[in-house]
Amino acid sequence: MVDYLEDNEAVKSIQEINWTGKPQVDYMDHLPENKGVRGRVLYSQDSAGKQAYGGELIRQLKACATAP
Repeated sequence: MVDYLEDNEAVKSIQEINWTGKPQVDYMDHLPENKGVRGRVLYSQDSAGKQAYGGELIRQLKACATAP
């Protein structure tokens, strides 16, 4: 679903980056249903390219829904 929303320019997402500056450790990476290319922990991405939270996700979805 995330790929679909990104392909339709409704949402921009980013993988969670931890305090070391690297993607967050995924302790469930051995599960077959967890083989996504970008990992499991995603955040919305703000206009500066940094990870944002729910408010930014809502802003992006609302902008897409109300676009002419």
